[in-house]
Amino acid sequence: MALKKLETNYGRTIGIALLTMILFGVALLASAQQTSKPALPLRITSKALPKATVGVEYYAVISATGGEPPYDCTGKGLPANIAFHPNSDTLGGKPTTPGTYPVVITVEDSADPQHTATANFMLTVAPAR
Repeated sequence: MALKKLETNYGRTIGIALLTMILFGVALLASAQQTSKPALPLRITSKALPKATVGVEYYAVISATGGEPPYDCTGKGLPANIAFHPNSDTLGGKPTTPGTYPVVITVEDSADPQHTATANFMLTVAPAR
């Protein structure tokens, strides 16, 4: 009787162990499928910057796709008093000098390692009205 009870308990233990291994394998497979999706390449989709006017509040949003949001944008060649709000995709300020400015905008994503995209724009600032 004791031998039969031992065989029954041993069979249950093996069954539970096999079920645990199967469930663990299914969980690993599901996890691998979720994390293996490659992100689309990061790119700036904005085509142009809106025109600005001296002394008038300026506002522009840079659009991007791909990579891993949120994005952080920076700009080189921006007119005086126009800047990106920290850790955002929004330009703002009141320009003080008319002219046409070649601007290079860089967008960085939140991936590790980080992805970067750049685009060239012209920003025209009209004289005050």
